[in-house]
Amino acid sequence: MPNFSNHPRDQRVKALVCGDPGTGKTGALASLINTGHKIAVLDFDNGLDILRSYIEEHHENLFYHTFNVEDPNTPQLARDILRHWKTKDEDLGPITEWGPDQVIVIDSASLYGECLLAHSKKTDGRMKYFEAGQELQRVIQFLTGPQVKCNVIVNTHIQTIENEHGLMRAYPKMIGSAVSKSIGRYFNNLWRLDSKKMGRESVPIVRTKSDSFMALKCSAPKAVDAEHPLDYAELFSKIKH
Repeated sequence: MPNFSNHPRDQRVKALVCGDPGTGKTGALASLINTGHKIAVLDFDNGLDILRSYIEEHHENLFYHTFNVEDPNTPQLARDILRHWKTKDEDLGPITEWGPDQVIVIDSASLYGECLLAHSKKTDGRMKYFEAGQELQRVIQFLTGPQVKCNVIVNTHIQTIENEHGLMRAYPKMIGSAVSKSIGRYFNNLWRLDSKKMGRESVPIVRTKSDSFMALKCSAPKAVDAEHPLDYAELFSKIKH
């Protein structure tokens, strides 16, 4: 039986990032691109234009596919791309062959979930939610499982749900409350994007530790502040090293 000194160090970051619209979930990817990471985005929100304002170099390292969430073929197309990134413009190969300098991004899982729900073939409302929730969980299990070696960022919106103690708490906005409450267990990092008053201005931050509003976590809690500047490149460096 191995002891912990022989435990392999995970060289990737798996982050579930929650935030209201406009908090910087998409724009935050620019710091990774600027530092040489290769980013591939499954774009369900159609909001990548903001990156033009923040990408300074390495534009060629950003790959994306924008999905039409009203197209009934979108769920199958997303499944295919998540296994093997091949579009009419590029072939990046199977995601299981990507390395620690690459990042797969779902932006956002909230809209992806709505797409799965809208195109479910079930007729019963409860079964629609169940089927769509199961599909989304399978995708998350695959991306965060051991067969995927690259970094993973899944963006979601925020919703408030009553917990088992009757208190209203914030959770990632997924398909139904059960999935929203349980999806965080697949990630070693669960962050919330906020803004913080600095004098007369508000600056964006990444909140990495739990507060009274939402349960959060970080895989390197001693290396990362509870309120970290919105700089993913620095966050990734601290977590990995």
